[in-house]
Amino acid sequence: MSNVWSTCIQGIETLYLSRQLRFDDRFSESYMRAFDINNAASILEIGAGPGALAEALNRWYPAAKITGSDRDATIVKVR
Repeated sequence: MSNVWSTCIQGIETLYLSRQLRFDDRFSESYMRAFDINNAASILEIGAGPGALAEALNRWYPAAKITGSDRDATIVKVR
């Protein structure tokens, strides 16, 4: 694992807040239309960062099991 992103590029909280805005529920219909996921039992997000998209997916697809992974050890440890 690496922590290059969280230490050299963008801090965890800033990254989380910017993604939280990007995946706000105001845009859920557009994302859900683009994802074209129907009745998914599970969704894997690779490169999940601090988990803002995984959290949104959990709201948008409440019946699905959401799993997020990231190679930045610092982000995974925090969230």
